[in-house]
This record gives sequence, structure tokens and C-alpha cells, in this order.
Amino acid sequence: MGIFIRRPLALASIALCVGVCLGSLLSLRRTLVWIGAVLLACLILFPIRRKSRSACTLLLLVLVFFLAGSARSLLAARSVERLTADRIGEEVEVELYVLEERYASAGSSSFYVRLHGVDGTRTNHRALLKCDYALPLYAGDRFRATVRMEAFDYEDVIGQNRGDGIAAVLISESSDSLVYVSHTDSPLSFFRTLQDRLSYRVRRAIGGEEGSLIAAILLGADEYLSDRTVRDFRRTGASHLLAISGLHVAILIGFTDRVLLWCRVGKRKRLSVDLLLCLFYFLLTGCSYSLLRTLIMLGFAALSFMLSAEGDGITSLLFGGAMILLVSPHALFDLSFQMTVLATLGILAFAPLGEGISRRFPPRKGFRGVLHYLLRKLFSSLLITYSASVALLVIQWCTFGTLVTTAPLTNILLIPLATPLLILSLLSLPFLLWPAAAGAVGLLPALLAKAVL
Repeated sequence: MGIFIRRPLALASIALCVGVCLGSLLSLRRTLVWIGAVLLACLILFPIRRKSRSACTLLLLVLVFFLAGSARSLLAARSVERLTADRIGEEVEVELYVLEERYASAGSSSFYVRLHGVDGTRTNHRALLKCDYALPLYAGDRFRATVRMEAFDYEDVIGQNRGDGIAAVLISESSDSLVYVSHTDSPLSFFRTLQDRLSYRVRRAIGGEEGSLIAAILLGADEYLSDRTVRDFRRTGASHLLAISGLHVAILIGFTDRVLLWCRVGKRKRLSVDLLLCLFYFLLTGCSYSLLRTLIMLGFAALSFMLSAEGDGITSLLFGGAMILLVSPHALFDLSFQMTVLATLGILAFAPLGEGISRRFPPRKGFRGVLHYLLRKLFSSLLITYSASVALLVIQWCTFGTLVTTAPLTNILLIPLATPLLILSLLSLPFLLWPAAAGAVGLLPALLAKAVL
């Protein structure tokens, strides 16, 4: 708790997360009991601390954030209850908007959709559409259909992941009742189509598992990787390389920022370019929570610089996470959200230790300087990996039932390969789209991808 003593906004953000958790897991009556207990505790503590203005301000801030989180999750839960009440097991007329494909085969398919209407009533909930046939739907399609509404069972549908915020499961046994309303050219559908096309070009230019790995690391299209590769990455604790995260953005923005610095571009313009690049990459790779967290933190850093204020990574991380939960309370149960926040929090919490280790190996000239540089890099990589691994121990055990002890060693070996692989793939991407030059240009990224595999 020492890292939160002088961070009131971070403490308040944690209180909001607690409020969201209580409102999502407990019944309305129990949640109201907890809220009453918190209010009573605040009334007791407030007179004791009335002489300390900063303590009173902190207490009020924490209380407001806690109530906001509880109220937001309760409103979301009540809205879902009203949607599914008295309709479970019945056939309903729905109007759906396709968000993304979840599974597709020759005999069945399922999609994440947004309900825009149920029996003429306007709604705005997510649902899972399950079809007993192959259905060629794409992100952005809007259609009407007659489906059977079933209660959402988290364990039967998506394992233990409650983060999809699904209100109900919609079962469609025949395509005869499906009527297209429109195919929208929304920005999200445009970026999804662009991601699919770029992934196809990369995999065609660099064949085999190497091309699939480059498409996964660069564009987040990991559905083309073999089960064996995905299993090996998971067992060695390197699966974060396959999911687009803050690491990928840090590598790309670090490279772009260095190029702009060589071109003598000012810091304000570099920050603007970094924000636009992060936003484009966020839209291109599927709008994951990890990239949204990175985008918010980068925005806080840019705002601090513009206002000549001192930025704080832990505060921006937790406040950004709180803002995500206010918009989407079910994100608290999403594995991607949990891992990106906890891993980043672990890295930031142990950052002072890394600075102390770096001071023990100051820059020198000659052979000693090279040795100090290598030691700083080695200890920095070890500390970052260990701090993120420690922060994720509980999540890994509860979700996967195992702990990966080889993750630090694996990351020390793979990240130095993944960094040039990501940069070379990005630089080669325009040439990979040109079939005449794809073979020669893609040779080096293919060799690096093979080394990683």
C-alpha cells in the first residue's frame, strides 16, 4: 500500500473497481448493505479526521468513486435482468449488429452481436448468436431474425471468462428467418476488413507457420497459428507476444519516436504522432482492452507534458482503468483487462528498484562501458519480467491452474528476437503487399520468425 499513500486518485480508482465488483457479483440487497456499511464507516471516520483537510478530501474522493462504480454495475445488471425476464426459452424477433466472429466451421458458427431491438423494444446489449449452420456474416452487418433466447451460462459458453458482458445466448436453427437490413461501412468494419486483407497478404508472401506468426505479432491475427504453436507459447509463458499489448505498442512507438528524433522533430509533434499511431493500431488490431489502456496512459503522458505537470504512471493506469469500467463494467471480469492492468502495475511498482540497479552500473567508456550497458539491459529485462510475473501469479493460477516458472528466461530469449521481428515486419509490410518484391523482402522477417518458433 506504500505506493498509494500519495496517490489519492489511484486509491479512488481502486475503490471504483471494488464498487463495480460488488455490484456485479452480489445481489441488489447485499450490494445496498455494503454501500450502507461504507457510508456508515465514512460518517464515523469523517469527524475523527476533520482537522486534516487532505484526509477528508481523500475520504470523499474514495466514497464518490466507490458509489459511482457500484451504481454503474447495478444499472448494467438491472438492465440485463429486464431484457431477459420472462423471455428465456421463447422465440423472439431481434435486430442484431455483428461485432465480430467468434467461431465458424462448415456445420456451425457463432458471433458476438449487439442487440438493437427485441420484439420492437430498443436495447443496447451484447449477445452471443449461435447458429447450427455456416453463416457468412461480417463485422458491421445488420440484420433481423427470429431466434430462441436462452440464459447465459458462462461456464458452458465461454469457460470461466465472464468478461464478454453477454446478456443472453441467441439460438438460430434455420437461416430462413434471417433478413439483412444493411451492410454498414462503419470505421470498425473498415479496420476489420483492412486487418484481414493485410494478414492474408503477409501469410501469402511468407508461407508456413512463420507467416502466421508474423501476422499474429504484427496484426493480432492469431487464429491462423497452429494449436501446437499456441500451446508452446502458453506453456513457456510467452503467450503475451501473440496478443497485441502494450509491449507491441512500446516497440513500434519507440522505433517511430527514435526516427522522428533523428529528423529533429520537436517533442510536442512527436507526441501527437505517437498518439495518432497508437489510435490507428488500436483500431486496426481489434480494439483490445490492453491497447485501450496503453492509449489512455499515453494520452495522460502527453497531457502532463503539455501542461508542464509531473506525470505519474500508476495514477494514469488506475484512473484509465476506472474510466474503462464506468463505460463497460463487465471489463472487470475480462482476462485481457485483468492481465494488462496487473502486469503494468507490477512493472510500475518495481520501477524504483530498477532505477537503483541501473545506478550501480553507470555509463563508462571502453570495455567497461559495454559491460555496464549489457548488465543494465539484462537486469532491466529480468526485473520487468519478474515484476509482471509476480503481479499475474494469482490470475494465472485461478484461470489456467498452473504457474509458468520459465517465463523470465523465455522472455529474455524471445523479446530480443521479437523486437527486431516486429520492426522489420512493419518496415517490410508495404513491400510484402507487392508480389514481385515479397519473396526477397520477407526473407529476413521469415528467418527471425523461424528463430522465435
